[in-house]
Amino acid sequence: MNRIIILACCLLVFGCKTTKESTEGSVVAANDPANEISKIKETIDGLYSAISFDKGENKEEIDLLFMESRLAPGAKFVHQDPESGKLEVLSAGDFVNNVEKNRNNERFVKLQEIGLSYDIKQFNDIAHCYCPYSLLFKSSKTEMSVKGTNLIQLAKIDGVWKFISVMWTEDPKTMEVKTIEN
Repeated sequence: MNRIIILACCLLVFGCKTTKESTEGSVVAANDPANEISKIKETIDGLYSAISFDKGENKEEIDLLFMESRLAPGAKFVHQDPESGKLEVLSAGDFVNNVEKNRNNERFVKLQEIGLSYDIKQFNDIAHCYCPYSLLFKSSKTEMSVKGTNLIQLAKIDGVWKFISVMWTEDPKTMEVKTIEN
């Protein structure tokens, strides 16, 4: 029994790669010769970039091909309403369609989501990331920003890190709405 407990402790201490990183620092992980933590962060940043757009800049199109290539079969996106606690569960296809609707909505001229910090835990070919984010929506008349948290699960499938699930909620206390004067 003691051997099992010692083995389990060793696996937890030495088998799990972990890092905390701010957007200002570099990603470093103990026991990570293949640099998997950096690949996981790049995958997460790729999703943020893929859903962001700015119709007044060069980034007018969302990158649906990147998103679709990084979504595992059966991937889920789950939003929890911070006030009611209700969950909205979206399939990967529904999530991609919502992103495309935002892009095609004439009211929105900009959507930008960025990760503020990354707490990545990896074991073999599975990983989890706790990632506070900042989101900016902009129309021709208003600008809204809010902060929240993403909980992201990934798996390495055929050598590529893919999203299994993304769960998020926002903090209504951080919401700011500004009127844009022309």
